[in-house]
Amino acid sequence: YALTADHPDRARFKALLSRIDDLQALQAAQHILVRCGAVSYCVYHVVQRHQAARRLLDDMPLTDPTPMRDLLARQVEPLVTLLRGMGVENSLELGGV
Repeated sequence: YALTADHPDRARFKALLSRIDDLQALQAAQHILVRCGAVSYCVYHVVQRHQAARRLLDDMPLTDPTPMRDLLARQVEPLVTLLRGMGVENSLELGGV
């Protein structure tokens, strides 16, 4: 996203990519990812895919959907933890995790 979206730091981000083994370059690249909206874009897509997967799972005639629900919950658990750490209690309807 940071390489394709039109934002003021795109060229700088591209230059930093070859130096991400350097902690300062990595941190600078990470700040750009936040500022340009790449992180928000990623979170949005994870939430959309999680919700779609839950709908599909709800529509499946499984005898016991619990193992699949647990697997799905484990997949988004890092995002839920991150969002809760930022004060997002609802975790963007990723609930049940």
